[in-house]
Order: sequence, then C-alpha cells, then structure tokens
Amino acid sequence: MNFRSSGNELNSIKLPVASHVSRLTFHVRSGTLQYQTCFMPQGMEPEVRKYLFKVLNSLCYGLLWLALNVLGGLYWGYATVNGKVSVGNILFYAWFILSLAALLYSYYRIWSTRTPSDEE
Repeated sequence: MNFRSSGNELNSIKLPVASHVSRLTFHVRSGTLQYQTCFMPQGMEPEVRKYLFKVLNSLCYGLLWLALNVLGGLYWGYATVNGKVSVGNILFYAWFILSLAALLYSYYRIWSTRTPSDEE
C-alpha cells in the first residue's frame, strides 16, 4: 500500500463537527500534522479571567514585597545586626512588619471578593 501522494488530496482534510463555532481544519504537509483553528471563540470566560487576575496579582505583589525586602535587608545590610542595633535595623524591621501586614491585608481583600461562580 502506497501512502505517498503526489496530488493535493491530503493537503487539506476537513473534519465535520457539530458546531459552526469550533471548526478545525487539518493540514498535512511533508509528513507532519498541523492544525489551524477556524472560527474558535476568542478570549476567556469572565470568571476564569477574574480568577487568573487574582492569582497573578497575588504573585506579583508577593514577589515585589520579597524583592524589596531582600534588597533592603540583605543587599543594603539593614537586616543584619553588626555589634549593636542601629536605627537602620529598627526602621527596616518596622518596615518589614508593616509591609507584611499590608501584604496579608491585600491578599485578604483580593481573595475575599466573590465572583458570580462562588455564590452558587
């Protein structure tokens, strides 16, 4: 049985689907199977989009908080006590506690808001 084809009968195979919204067209070129989506709905569902923004905002706020505290504490040396406690150490640890409280409060505010799918 010969699977090689010199004609164009294998170049475009259209598969029947139940909906006109999600129609797939498969193209076969040089032994590889590539697919192209036609008429697929673009974008995300609103509930998924809101949840993704919650996750990304939480991640970004946490990484920013971490980077600022590592910069001030370890790189600039305000987290380490060298011999005696200085004003810089006290200010850094006060900033650390207050900013941690603010970060946790922002997490509480982000995650306590209800989406329409949560109310069911």
